[in-house]
Amino acid sequence: MALAARNPDKLADLAAETGAKIHQCDASQIDQVAALFDATDASIGTPDMVVYNPSARVRGPITELDPAATKAAIETTCFGAFLVAQQAAIRMCKRGSGSILFTGASAGIKGFANSSVFAMGKFGLAGWPNHWRASFIHKIFISAILSLMVGSRPTTAVTDRMTERTRCSTRMKLPKPILLSTTSIAVPGRGRLNCAHG
Repeated sequence: MALAARNPDKLADLAAETGAKIHQCDASQIDQVAALFDATDASIGTPDMVVYNPSARVRGPITELDPAATKAAIETTCFGAFLVAQQAAIRMCKRGSGSILFTGASAGIKGFANSSVFAMGKFGLAGWPNHWRASFIHKIFISAILSLMVGSRPTTAVTDRMTERTRCSTRMKLPKPILLSTTSIAVPGRGRLNCAHG
């Protein structure tokens, strides 16, 4: 397993518990993401699973939001996911197998006051899985959104989609994952994976 964060010191306890290799990476930066995958090529090879979890928030009404901070937040939440998924897909396509997961949030499908920036990032992220499946269905993997419904009750349709996408993605053996994370993820049938903030 490989773990990556902007502040790798925060991953020390988790790495000690799991034996994972630690990497420094700001997922919103093109060169840093490329360097991360070059490093994991040498340390663990092509991963069987990549989980993208970083996100950023800028709270406030739309009339008062800082445009520069908004841009940076969307780059972390959504653009960074593209960068990581692209690097992973390049390698997985060559091997012919792999799985990529993005963590979503209820803000991506439900409105919350003063949360438009976070919603934009997660809504953009939620649009990817169907495209990725359509693009790679005959090649390598099913990409998935694990929507974390915090503070709201998801509809049956959303729950069914979450369950089916997770089930499809967790059928594979996962010995070499790369995890870019800022929180804990509850994966149905897999328990809870606690990850450092950073």
